Amino acid sequence: MFPRGILLNNPGNLEITRDTWRGQAKLQTDKRFVRFLTPRAGLRALMKVLITYDDIYGLTTISRIIS
Repeated sequence: MFPRGILLNNPGNLEITRDTWRGQAKLQTDKRFVRFLTPRAGLRALMKVLITYDDIYGLTTISRIIS
């Protein structure tokens, strides 16, 4: 069995919101986490989130992002 994030092509376990992502699957099979069409699309979305955390909030370390 693979981890949920891998099965959904979502290595960052990004949660479903009103926002849509490039490469997001039209049919969402998980109630909590976004399913992407490819691992690349999921990784791109994760990187966009991390860049936003840095640019807007100044969060540059994993511990600061998590807290």
